[in-house]
Amino acid sequence: MNLLYDLDQTDPQLGLASRFPGLSRLSLYNALQYNCCEIVYRVVADDAIDIVAMDAPKRSPWSADFPFENYPRAFPRTPIHLEPVTDANLIAKCITPLAPDGGADIVRTDVLQDACMFPRVGGRQFMWQGIPEWPCPTATCPHHGQKRDPNKEVFAVIWERPIPGLHLWNDNPKSQDLGSCQIIFSRCTGCGVVHSCNRCD
Repeated sequence: MNLLYDLDQTDPQLGLASRFPGLSRLSLYNALQYNCCEIVYRVVADDAIDIVAMDAPKRSPWSADFPFENYPRAFPRTPIHLEPVTDANLIAKCITPLAPDGGADIVRTDVLQDACMFPRVGGRQFMWQGIPEWPCPTATCPHHGQKRDPNKEVFAVIWERPIPGLHLWNDNPKSQDLGSCQIIFSRCTGCGVVHSCNRCD
């Protein structure tokens, strides 16, 4: 299991304290070394989680060399800081100004990719393949077993470069820009469990 981010809940810019009450830290995990299988977990303390469900671990055994040879057992601990991003300034970066003749706006996909490919927490998210569907496994949850559920909330999207110099999916620089992988975190609003999965373009 890989810890991708350990977020400071006391930072007012994070804005997730009300969704995960009683925690000063929020841990974002993914099962990358289990062939990146989907997991559902509950954050029970600042430094502890309970894995509630895991997608077929018997068919996805742990591998030290997945997703590439010599895959690290742990990631370097690196400090991060949060910067507020609004939809308006993100869109402004991605759309060219109107042409003098009044022609239509042009979406600059090259800028869009660069602008979106940093990790985002809270707010509107861009996700390959849309919002993940997953059944809540908590027996006492009012949304138990419901796969398509409007009460699933995406709260973080981490792209394949969580920090500069670290690529989650490929250690060959020549191949790192051929596609885009995301680790998507969503929560069930009924019971607060966290679902972690990967999606690609």
